[in-house]
Amino acid sequence: MSATSTIPNNFTQLVAHNQPVNRYRFHGRLRLTHAMHIGSGRGSEATDALVAADAHGYPIIPGSSLRGAFRSLTERMLAGLNEAGLTTFWACQLYETQLKAGQVCIGNTSLKGSPSEKTYQDFLKLQEAGKSEQVWQDLPAYLCDSCRVFGAGTFWASKIRMPDLRLLEGGAVQIRHGVGIHRDTGTAAPKIKYDRQVVEAGSIFDFEAIGENLTNSDLALLSIGFSQLLAGELPLGGGTGRGLGGCILEDAQVEWVRLSNRDELVNYLIQHAYPHKELLSDMVNSSIKSFLPKDTGG
Repeated sequence: MSATSTIPNNFTQLVAHNQPVNRYRFHGRLRLTHAMHIGSGRGSEATDALVAADAHGYPIIPGSSLRGAFRSLTERMLAGLNEAGLTTFWACQLYETQLKAGQVCIGNTSLKGSPSEKTYQDFLKLQEAGKSEQVWQDLPAYLCDSCRVFGAGTFWASKIRMPDLRLLEGGAVQIRHGVGIHRDTGTAAPKIKYDRQVVEAGSIFDFEAIGENLTNSDLALLSIGFSQLLAGELPLGGGTGRGLGGCILEDAQVEWVRLSNRDELVNYLIQHAYPHKELLSDMVNSSIKSFLPKDTGG
């Protein structure tokens, strides 16, 4: 294990995508603790809803599904920490139509005429006028901390990508049946039967996420989501209210390379080797502690 800290020096600085600073690889094994259903959008003669699968018919976890759940849970947790006064980091929540006074994020344009939507339109005009440099200079003041990591509209791409998770072990599927419950009688409602295909508990998928140009702030936010994956608190897919989708990230590590360091960059390009590595749990603990108050006791 490298003794070099995972935490970059730039804690809040916004780094442009075209400036090579660092690259992180987070990886491990995602084990299903409960059966899971992530639908393919298709049915068959056997079931109303098939699970997502690759070209060979093996179940997969789409990276978009995991990333969406990961971002949503991270933002909810961040909102709670912010409301409790434990951090100044905040998330626009994307579709909230009302932000706090003074808060503007171009990732939140759901309400036409809102300060965020107007700012977004102003940036579009600047871009169309060829004033990209001004856009880059002004952009940091109009992004919430979450959108800086996960992306905002057409101006700021995500710093983190999660490929589809391929099956490593298990993968047996079964059909789960359900019925609608009559609210008065508490019995099965007539003609309200459905079923779905699920991947059995115990199945293991290969987890990987790649982060680029991550700052201290970015690592702190990502650590919130990773802490929930490591604890088995991030359910995936449909039917989570019925007990489906439980999973936990195991054997997880983080590797990184400083692309601004010539020797590390050359070695990475030739051997595709990450010179630094650490247990993901250690990174999560140090990152979260770096932005929370030292005394959080009540």
